[in-house]
Amino acid sequence: MLYYIFYSLSFLISWGFLLLDSNKPGLIGIFIALLYTFYSSYAIRRFVKEETIPLKIIKFLGPSFYFLVSLISIPISKYYGLDPIKIGFLMFLIPSFDKNNFPKIWLQVLALFLAAFYSFFLYDLINKAMHRNEFPELDKYNFYAETKESAPRNTDNIPELSTYRFLNANMDTIVLKKSDKYTIIETWNETHIPSLRSAHEMQHFFTKLSDKARHFYIYVPVAKNRKLDYAKIFNFEKIQKKEKILVDINLYKDSYISKLPTFLVFDADGKLLLRQNGYGSTMRNNIQQKIKSVIK
Repeated sequence: MLYYIFYSLSFLISWGFLLLDSNKPGLIGIFIALLYTFYSSYAIRRFVKEETIPLKIIKFLGPSFYFLVSLISIPISKYYGLDPIKIGFLMFLIPSFDKNNFPKIWLQVLALFLAAFYSFFLYDLINKAMHRNEFPELDKYNFYAETKESAPRNTDNIPELSTYRFLNANMDTIVLKKSDKYTIIETWNETHIPSLRSAHEMQHFFTKLSDKARHFYIYVPVAKNRKLDYAKIFNFEKIQKKEKILVDINLYKDSYISKLPTFLVFDADGKLLLRQNGYGSTMRNNIQQKIKSVIK
């Protein structure tokens, strides 16, 4: 019975670490968790002569706890039954209908296919769709009329920070002068979902770095030659610290930005240390580690 208790508790750790947050450690983590769930249900049977009803109840405690929490905590939507916890519970249930001590080949192939298909294909599609649904108001963030965007050249030859000019909330043209801190620039635009995701998910991270680095949200007017509503830009609701918002004048052109958001980290002398193109929730930890690696 002790083996079954520890086995049931193992799901509190494995599912908690691998399935609750796909950013830690990512899609591979989901795949590993699903395979562990499937094969371990067979492996635990080797420690007893017969899997009795009390043992089965203990075995179900850990997975059932997370499953019940997911039923309550996850908002009902068309993707309600496809979160990692519920898929994990499904992988846990499959061996329950098989009395063998080791799965047959066809069942292993099925489990491997389901785990791989969900982890590396279906979950990513669902995640992107849910992110879009989190911003149903995206259409109202239209600070200018849509125009076709030309693709800038991509190069890592970026001038020093003092080269760039910006507009502040007073409509003054400014440059970011040298500071005793690092400078982090994050470009954004209200029509790009990755920008909105980053503004929401990275704010706390940059707040924790505030003793070493100053951080600015640089609005990039992708559609050129259109009149902007600056009041909306400098009071954008998705950005908590409005004083960090600036409007780009020549950064987009002179640094050849090809994706939004783009993160640029400059040292105290204004020299570029890091360039990170693009953002996604699954990239968040990696991006944060890159930024922390250059900020001493």
